[in-house]
Amino acid sequence: MIKVLSLVAGVCLLAACSSTPVQQPAPAYQWVSPYKVKAMPKWTRIQRRQPVAIVNLSRSEHSSSHHILLNTQERPHYHNYHDLIVTVVSGQSQIHFKDHTVVANPGDVIFIPKGTYHWAENLGEKGAEVHAIFSPAFDGKDIRLETP
Repeated sequence: MIKVLSLVAGVCLLAACSSTPVQQPAPAYQWVSPYKVKAMPKWTRIQRRQPVAIVNLSRSEHSSSHHILLNTQERPHYHNYHDLIVTVVSGQSQIHFKDHTVVANPGDVIFIPKGTYHWAENLGEKGAEVHAIFSPAFDGKDIRLETP
């Protein structure tokens, strides 16, 4: 009888502990390649005041990778020649498409095929950080702004 009570008490303790969320520190974001591992840079005051700040991480013939801080929002636009994959690292943002909007949270991955009308909007007090991969490599020129 004592063993049964101990087991029940242990299960109740486990259940109580598991039902209470534990705050975990956000994982460190680092850039890993076959050549090196590096921590993401700290954003400067100037970058935190810009609507969008970008740090270029890598570039090859086929793709480019960028660390982006979205403080406010982008202007609506298209990329005529580039597919884009965005992974939300921290913060929360809305991704606007022509006919719908999606809320993106840390860990979410967004695929934006070339020719897709879109823009991102930060939803938090702090900027949203994302990792973006363009294919082919992005040179900053393939942005066709939507005129109102």
